[in-house]
Amino acid sequence: MFYTDLDSNFKKKLSGSISYHLRTCSLADSDEDIVKDFLRYGLNEDKESGTYEYMDKKTFEYIELDSELVKDLVKALKERLEEKRSKVTESKKIDKEVPTKQNGKVIKLFD
Repeated sequence: MFYTDLDSNFKKKLSGSISYHLRTCSLADSDEDIVKDFLRYGLNEDKESGTYEYMDKKTFEYIELDSELVKDLVKALKERLEEKRSKVTESKKIDKEVPTKQNGKVIKLFD
């Protein structure tokens, strides 16, 4: 089963899980650490059996995920992580370039 084969409600739940994880993780962490945390906490990784489960937050039911779907989710997580990092970098770059006025004088925020 691939991500594209899922029904739209389940896609929204998985996408929301990725979004929540990206909001709560530190962008300074490595991709590997962020993915590892997502698999452990977002998808309930069972190290003994090597399977992953997603808990539906409304029904509290666990849904087992197959390896292809997990690969698709990890790929989506990495893409969105890269996107988020580039936005943060771009935002910092813009902040550095924008001059600020203080007491009528234009000053640079950063050198």
